Amino acid sequence: MGYVTPRTWSSGDPLSSSYLNVYVRDNVDYLFNRNRHIINLKNVSAIAVSATANTWRDIDDAQLSLELTTYGGDVEIDFCTTVRTSAITQLSFDIIKDGTTYLSSNTSTPLTGGLYNRDLNTTNEEVLICFKAVVTGLSAGTYTFKPRMVSTATGTITYMAVTSSFLFMAKEF
Repeated sequence: MGYVTPRTWSSGDPLSSSYLNVYVRDNVDYLFNRNRHIINLKNVSAIAVSATANTWRDIDDAQLSLELTTYGGDVEIDFCTTVRTSAITQLSFDIIKDGTTYLSSNTSTPLTGGLYNRDLNTTNEEVLICFKAVVTGLSAGTYTFKPRMVSTATGTITYMAVTSSFLFMAKEF
């Protein structure tokens, strides 16, 4: 149930349980219990991704997929992890919605650099990657979000869920 604009009360209006339920209980519940989905991987095996230069791909289709049912409000996406690469490269990250629309461009083709990019100038160095995106203009419905990445070099990208946590979250606000 979504937020209902409170009515304007006039002197003498009856105060009924149905009004209290809709305008107080339901609206408070809506404001304090917004939809959210959180994936927080800790102390699990590292996620190793074989990257082909300049090819966008899912990071981990099985473990990193969020499904969120919204009331039509804006959605905040948070992504944070530690990575290590086998090659000097530039990594770019984006979020794809429903398998078809990149958040960086709102089209089926991501912007160069995606939502976030980072130069990694040393191999095997652990680097923290964190970014946030806000999705506006969504209708009420159910959406699937997945993180995607691209590397400018071919090699292995290791997401260090063993030594640090991997956070991927979507919430409506």
